[in-house]
Amino acid sequence: MSKLGLNYRFAHGFILALVFLPTLLAEANNVSNAHKIRDFGADENWLMRNYHALRHLFFALMARSLRRAETIAIAMDVKGFGLSKQRTYFTQYPSWLPGKIFGWASVALTVGLCATFWL
Repeated sequence: MSKLGLNYRFAHGFILALVFLPTLLAEANNVSNAHKIRDFGADENWLMRNYHALRHLFFALMARSLRRAETIAIAMDVKGFGLSKQRTYFTQYPSWLPGKIFGWASVALTVGLCATFWL
């Protein structure tokens, strides 16, 4: 979406909505199952039972959405989302020989120390 010219802030909002949809569906399923288990509204007619069930479902989904939105907003603030006009990307750096040597030496030293203490 960003490559098509849409501002990355709006594109990210669409992606968040798509990612959050399965969570909302799972929460709706949990609330519906809880109503079935508790025999919610058994003494009411079907119209009032469905009306009350939808009210409770709406409240549970709104509460879950607000908690999730607050968590995402805090995470986006901490990461500085939206501070720059253009989207930023990670830069790929070429492999560095001293880094590879240090990494393999660290692995070898760790394996050697573990073998020394466990044998």
